[in-house]
Amino acid sequence: MNSRAIKLRNSAVIAPIWELVNHKVSSLPFIFRKEGISTPNYPPTNAEIRHSYSNISPLKRFFSYGFFSEETIIFSIPFLFTIKDLGIQIYCKGMGLNDDSMKVERSGNKIILEGLPIADANYPRLPYDYFDEIFRKIGYINIPENFLLKIFQFNIEIRNEIIYESNLTDNKVSKILTELMKYEISLISSHN
Repeated sequence: MNSRAIKLRNSAVIAPIWELVNHKVSSLPFIFRKEGISTPNYPPTNAEIRHSYSNISPLKRFFSYGFFSEETIIFSIPFLFTIKDLGIQIYCKGMGLNDDSMKVERSGNKIILEGLPIADANYPRLPYDYFDEIFRKIGYINIPENFLLKIFQFNIEIRNEIIYESNLTDNKVSKILTELMKYEISLISSHN
């Protein structure tokens, strides 16, 4: 149902016609106005008109829409790490961030992140800049330099475990999930 729902006039409505319009990351999104929805003004073409559904990670796209797409941004899976030298814990809920907002809260010695971008094909510095900005905003400037690398490595290890488990089952879904995880690992690994 998620793949057929749109938000119109502050209500979610079902639009089964979406089944006729395919997704492509580099396409333009539909134009939403209070009167309704329209397509962008594409030049005449003999090719299929596609649109970008939304800006989410490949994993979320897979679970929301049922297919693998080479999306441009990857978010961390949930984690809880302790930085003993500073006496703080960093907890990431593993959510995606749709509106470029920085959702972070502090509770005692725990820093809670709604989500954390860990790779972006269009803006490779995003994970570093986002991470630095989070800790600048909350007043921590002594985060170990290798801490973000530890988060990258953790995410790669978990994705490798998912690949291993997926390969134990021989079906279309496990093959798509394996392909998706390999793509995410390649984007995360390209941070150097």
